[in-house]
Amino acid sequence: MTVNGFTPSLRLEEMRRFMVSMFLLLAVAALFLIPELAHAADTSWNGQFGPDSTLTKNTNASLQGWWKTAAGWGLWISIGCLLFSIFFMGGKWWWIPVCVFLVCLFGEKAITQVASWAGFADFATT
Repeated sequence: MTVNGFTPSLRLEEMRRFMVSMFLLLAVAALFLIPELAHAADTSWNGQFGPDSTLTKNTNASLQGWWKTAAGWGLWISIGCLLFSIFFMGGKWWWIPVCVFLVCLFGEKAITQVASWAGFADFATT
């Protein structure tokens, strides 16, 4: 078959492989309509797609822990970079480590303040 002078080079094996994979995908999707296979037999669905409050609270606490770790390292690295800039580069680009220092120092407070303004009570209190 030629379309506008272009002959597609789609081989029969490729088309067969694609159709088999689409059939298998459709079969798996159809199997998940059975509640026992979808692990939904024992629970009743309440219509909420989002995560529950415990997952949200644990995720926020985990992200805050990672932020505190990264900010602690960032403070010391930015101090070292500022000293390197002053002693070995003649004070060139001194503002970059100062900006990193300020973000590491006040970033968590700023994010939790914005979260409390936005009404995310779980995020601001963890």
